[in-house]
Amino acid sequence: MTDRGEWVLNLERKARRYSIVFVQLGSAFAPLRGDLADIKGRQMPLAEYLGQVAPNEPTLHILEDFERVAKTKDATIGRLRERVHSDVEAGHIFILVSRISRNAYEAAPGSDLLADARQVYAPLDPPVAGDHLAVLPAHRGGERDGTTLLTSCLEELGSETVHALSQALWEHGLSPNESITELRKTDLEALRGAGLVTVDESSVTWTIAGAWKKFRNAVALASSRYTVATTWLAGSFTDLWVIERAIRNAVRDALIIKQGDGWRESCLSSAMQPEILERARKDAQPSAESVKDLRDPLEWLTTVELLELREARELGNLGLETYLWTKFRHAVVPIRNRAAHMRLISAQDARTLQSWRTIVLKNLSADH
Repeated sequence: MTDRGEWVLNLERKARRYSIVFVQLGSAFAPLRGDLADIKGRQMPLAEYLGQVAPNEPTLHILEDFERVAKTKDATIGRLRERVHSDVEAGHIFILVSRISRNAYEAAPGSDLLADARQVYAPLDPPVAGDHLAVLPAHRGGERDGTTLLTSCLEELGSETVHALSQALWEHGLSPNESITELRKTDLEALRGAGLVTVDESSVTWTIAGAWKKFRNAVALASSRYTVATTWLAGSFTDLWVIERAIRNAVRDALIIKQGDGWRESCLSSAMQPEILERARKDAQPSAESVKDLRDPLEWLTTVELLELREARELGNLGLETYLWTKFRHAVVPIRNRAAHMRLISAQDARTLQSWRTIVLKNLSADH
């Protein structure tokens, strides 16, 4: 077992050196939370700290539930930033204790509290032959305990890291060594904080590589269960809505220009019409007898079908160059499919949609 006394002393030394340190004590390191009582300082919940005036004498403050900041929608992060920085100037020092990783906190405009904090990593236990998860202090042994523990560790990471792991392990099928090179620095920092990777002078390695199949299944569970709605999620759905409405409008206008009042019955192939009619009947227009009875047949097409219709009916580029239509299909359609099936939307996905919303609204028109 790790020398708990030494790591507590190291944590206290780092706090006194850097003024503000961040330590992730999530599921893997739950037993180490009791060791914090050995530090000479004021250990308290976040709300208690905010509700009291700091002592006149410079003091070490241990905020034991810092992750509450991530769950509040009020001005807690702003109040906390102002208060901590003020107390640091007065000589106080802080240990921010969190169950979740630093990248699980959403960026707050003007807040540099987490960025300023020096991260201190909790110690792993020594390896044990035949028990691939023995390095995680909370592991008690047993098949079921291992799967549950790994899933809990993953659920404490930011959505970006969970998304990246899901892609690397399940969509790209990467091995442990390959996946390490695929992940970003912020992902590796979060995984290290959770005890899932370790770092020496020359390399980053998985601590749980021996339990890779179990870890891969835990990644699948964590990815599927993730329900934290990030700030960019609502914007992504809005951007998708605007993009698709704009494309459908441009295609519809082009069809009307080309085919006149009979565009509804002539826009689809004879093979597609029964399928589209059936979709509409099941959803909103059960009494429709033919495609021409539908207010807008295009609303029952998938995005890919809509893109294929533009090409099949030779409607032109509608303002987007041919290469942009190709890029659009590769960049946006996969995100649209993830959103349609309520899978994870990453921050990069959100930025991609914002760019395409600008491009589409600026260029798309049936007049081109």
